[in-house]
Amino acid sequence: NSIIFNSYSGFVVRQIQTTLEISNVTITGAKSNIGAVIYNTASDASITLSNMNIESNSTLSQNDALGGAIYSNSAMTITNTSFKGNSATTEGNSTSAKGGAIYAQKDINLIADSDNVEIVDNYIQDSSGTDNNAIYMANSSTLTLNAKNNGRINLHDNINGDNGYNVNITGDGTGKVGLYESINNADSINVSNVDITTANGEIENRNLNNLNIGNNVNLTVDVNLEDGTADTITSNGTGTI
Repeated sequence: NSIIFNSYSGFVVRQIQTTLEISNVTITGAKSNIGAVIYNTASDASITLSNMNIESNSTLSQNDALGGAIYSNSAMTITNTSFKGNSATTEGNSTSAKGGAIYAQKDINLIADSDNVEIVDNYIQDSSGTDNNAIYMANSSTLTLNAKNNGRINLHDNINGDNGYNVNITGDGTGKVGLYESINNADSINVSNVDITTANGEIENRNLNNLNIGNNVNLTVDVNLEDGTADTITSNGTGTI
C-alpha cells in the first residue's frame, strides 16, 4: 500500500492525543513546514510504526525546520521502517534545520527484526549549508538501535542532537548495524551484543565520541593492504574490541 502526495499536502497525521499505529505502507511526497508525515506535540502519546517506507517527504520553513518527515514530542517505537530521501530546509535568517528524517524530543526505539532498515539520503539545509543529518535527538532523549534475529540497520546519514542525549546500539547477538556516518554530540554511545561494520569500500573516519564497548561486539572495517590504511574511529570512550 502507498500514500503518495504530489503537492504541498500538509500533514499525514497531526496532533496525536492517545495512540497511533501505522504499518505496511509507503508514504512519499508529503510537504509541510514541520514534520510533514507526523507532527505531534503531545508528550504522552503512543506512536508505533512498523514495516514502512518513509521516502522523499520534506519540510520547508522560514523559521527553524524541524523533522523532514517526523516531529514528535512523544516516545516512538519504529520497527522495520526505512527512511530515504527526506529533508528539512529553512530559508529564514538566523534559523536552523534539524532532522532530515526525524526530530525527536523523546526516546526512539528503532528496530530491525529479521529485516533490513535503511537510513539513507536524508539531509538538512540552512544558512550553514547542507548536511546529511537524518535524526536529531532533542533534550535528554535516548536513541536505541536494536538489530535482532539477523536484522540489519544501515545508517548512511549522521545522527546529531542536543547536549545530553544518548545512543544505545544493541541486539540479540545475531544482528548487525552499519555505521557509515558519524554520531555527533552524544553524551554516550553504548554498544553491546551486536556486530558493527564501517566497511563500505572507502577508507574513512567515524566520529563516535564517548563510545563505550560492552560484551559480544564484533567490528568490521575497510583495510587497504597496499598503503597500510584502514577505517578509523575517533572517540574518547572505553572498552575492548
